[in-house]
Amino acid sequence: MKRLAATCLTICFLLVQGLFGAQAAQPQPRQEPSRLRFDVEQMNPRVLTSTSTTLNISGKVTNIGDRKLSKLQVRLQFGERITTDRQFTESVEGTTPTDASVSQFTEVTDVLEPGASAPLNITVPLTTFKPAKTGVFPLLVNINGVPEFGGQARLAALNMLLPVLGIPGKQAPDKQPKAAQLSILWPLTSTVPHVATWPFHSQLTLDNDQLADDLDQGGRLNSLVKAAQTIQDDPKLFTSLCFAVDPDLISVVDAMSGGYLVRTGGSPVTGRGAELAKRWLASLKQLVNGHCIVPLPFADADLSVLSAVKNGEQADSELVTKAASQTAVLERVLNAVPVENTLWPDGPLDSATLGTLTSAGIKTIITESNRVQSTEQLDAPVALAGTDLHVQPVDSLVSSALSVGDKPNNAAAKPAVSAQNGLAAIAYRAGLGQGQTNPGRLVVAPPRRWNAPLPELITMLRTLTDYTERGMISPVSLKDSLTSNPSATAEPNHTSQDLATAPSADFTGALTDIDTSITNFTSAMTVDSTALVKPAELVAPIRDGLIRATSSAWRTAGGGIPAATGNARGELTNLTSQVGVVNPTQRFSLTSGSSPLPVTLSNDLPVAVTVQVGLANSTGLRALDEIAPRSIPANAKRQQLVPIEALRAGRFTVDVSLSTPSGTRLGSTAKFELSSNEYGTLTLIVTIVAGAALLLLSSRRIYRRIKESKATRV
Repeated sequence: MKRLAATCLTICFLLVQGLFGAQAAQPQPRQEPSRLRFDVEQMNPRVLTSTSTTLNISGKVTNIGDRKLSKLQVRLQFGERITTDRQFTESVEGTTPTDASVSQFTEVTDVLEPGASAPLNITVPLTTFKPAKTGVFPLLVNINGVPEFGGQARLAALNMLLPVLGIPGKQAPDKQPKAAQLSILWPLTSTVPHVATWPFHSQLTLDNDQLADDLDQGGRLNSLVKAAQTIQDDPKLFTSLCFAVDPDLISVVDAMSGGYLVRTGGSPVTGRGAELAKRWLASLKQLVNGHCIVPLPFADADLSVLSAVKNGEQADSELVTKAASQTAVLERVLNAVPVENTLWPDGPLDSATLGTLTSAGIKTIITESNRVQSTEQLDAPVALAGTDLHVQPVDSLVSSALSVGDKPNNAAAKPAVSAQNGLAAIAYRAGLGQGQTNPGRLVVAPPRRWNAPLPELITMLRTLTDYTERGMISPVSLKDSLTSNPSATAEPNHTSQDLATAPSADFTGALTDIDTSITNFTSAMTVDSTALVKPAELVAPIRDGLIRATSSAWRTAGGGIPAATGNARGELTNLTSQVGVVNPTQRFSLTSGSSPLPVTLSNDLPVAVTVQVGLANSTGLRALDEIAPRSIPANAKRQQLVPIEALRAGRFTVDVSLSTPSGTRLGSTAKFELSSNEYGTLTLIVTIVAGAALLLLSSRRIYRRIKESKATRV
């Protein structure tokens, strides 16, 4: 009876809860699969002040699905003021509620066919959104509609952050008592390494002509330079920029300016970016003249990955050292002197990498603040415990906001939002966040491959000028901070992203295989007295290719191990293929059972190479003696007589190959066809012994028969 009563009570409770819950809950349109793309073209104003009256957002929507969309409408939704770093991060990710204030829906278009686009424009009076105090607020652009064969649904949603510097309609607030000292790293690096081949003293060949597009009007690299040029007339803000430059990018663009090739499905073609490269380098050279500049590792290599590459049982520290010490090209091409012994690497700070960087002469590294931990505020340089290194932290919250464009989203175009969110993050750190009473130093680092459009870059920099005038920020040179003494001590810290993007054992194993082959090949080379080329110079392009394979760009570019390591393997193959066995043009006849095989060895390299001849698939033949290694002079052919013996008469084929004495394959295998009418010494001995044995057995049998016959007669 008690069990029945309890069951009835539970059912009643659920019914009441469902009834009243259904009345309290407001129906929300379901989230449809990505059918609509929203490209933001304009947002005005970017920050709200006491004189703001409306908020306007315009752009276009595109039907990216396979169904007709009807009754498209848009509205703006605002969330509550952000008061904690966690709320800020959740707002950037679009997971915080945005229903504190909601505007009316505005019609976008009645019908949108697949592939078609339509303009979107919404203006909301700020009587709809009434913030009680200044701060940073979540903002959602919510686009609803009806897909064919479906019901009302949310088709696209764009989250961004809105700084409120003054309450609309009220008196402007006083200036802050203390401004944040702002410095900005302005990154210049390639999307992914584009070098296909670049042999010693040979013309550069690129995988594609993407770099030419990046250097052209509207291209990513062109936009970054042009945006920085727009604030050269603002000395204070311009001083806050410190250009973070990839030496590999500069060396490649410099080579492009002299003419280059682009790999195609057939023969390489001449690249179109030579003049673009010249103009871009000239603009950059003028921009960085006498200015703060810090190097990235060569090709923006992930030094923790390079540290895992083995040379025998030990890590190949030369790779990390080379990647961290390529500032000479910046001095030569840009006539710029980088901040001494400073590097901005990407990736985790593991002990092996830190030790190698110290050995390479690096004294200060720049890294995200979430990669170090300390009891002190992480804004000024700190000493890294257990090392001789100093660390300049970059605000990871601002970096996350600026990186929103790197996160794929089919429903909206995010690169245009990254600058807006970055402005909100800087405002939050500079005093609009609760508890930000002592902003201190704020070092801002956009994504290394920042792809915000030029208008967005310019808007962001101009808004920072407004922040300066309002007393929120005080632009300062990063160089002063990089060269100052540490104020505290910090420990390395591994983030969840570091664990998620850690390289696989297969990847580091593939890199180790390439590095081992490079080492073995180098050990087989010697300087030729006529060419006077050092082996290290000859293999340098292969090592560069190996370093490019570890670029942090490959984490998001995809393509796996073949994409990352393919060009390094290609450079190695191009070099090793220049040493090999010349394919014979005729069949050889062995004049005796044990005649030497004449093998022509070819070396087209400008160094002498010691090689080892190897025989394979030689059934019916054998080498009489161990084949000794042979040195081939630079750019020469030499014949080597390989003593062999035929084990039978007839025709033979034998594969002849070359390798270094340590086993690295060189060139391609040559197939020799042989014929012999003679028996070799071993075959002859075996035949004589077999014949003698047969004769002995036959004689014995005849003797026994004669003996048995005589016995029968008796």
